[in-house]
Amino acid sequence: MRKYFIGPALALIAFAARAQTPEQIEQCNSSGATADQTVAGCTAMIASGHYKADDLADAYSNRADGYLGKGKWDLAIADANRSVVLKPANPNALNNRCMAYIGKKLFDQAIADCSKAITLGPGNGHYYRNRATAEQKKGQNAKALADYRLAIQIDPKDGFATKGLMSLALPPADNKATPKARAPNTAPNPGSGPHK
Repeated sequence: MRKYFIGPALALIAFAARAQTPEQIEQCNSSGATADQTVAGCTAMIASGHYKADDLADAYSNRADGYLGKGKWDLAIADANRSVVLKPANPNALNNRCMAYIGKKLFDQAIADCSKAITLGPGNGHYYRNRATAEQKKGQNAKALADYRLAIQIDPKDGFATKGLMSLALPPADNKATPKARAPNTAPNPGSGPHK
């Protein structure tokens, strides 16, 4: 008789271990969650086994965004890769991978991914801004200037794009005198990924 109760009990324990709470789901999908909360919430969603295809791809993309906020570039790239495999036309995952490549100083890969993201989602200024950051770091200032302008045209309140544009608009003498003042914040910010 015990056999019959052990099976359902183990199934219940396994289900409980794989379940996620509404709070974890919210943390995975919320732009207001911290990087740690995003990673934890998305990890619970992924581990639950309840999600397939597009939803699972979004969870991986969002977790990649959380890893970006923690500066864990390789983990962000791995999750963005998983997301793109599940949902090839996912501009947010490509943008997240672009930002991780910027963090790793792999600017050619970053530019390629942001260019693909722009093709898939041309109305998102973050994609232009992130490509501009990679272009600027690579010394392609004319391209960076054009992309910063497009980013600001799409989202006039994008402070990172404005800062990048201003850094390129300074006269050359001022640029050399104040390198910290002219360099845009290239570290990916957690709020710039899929949640926007």
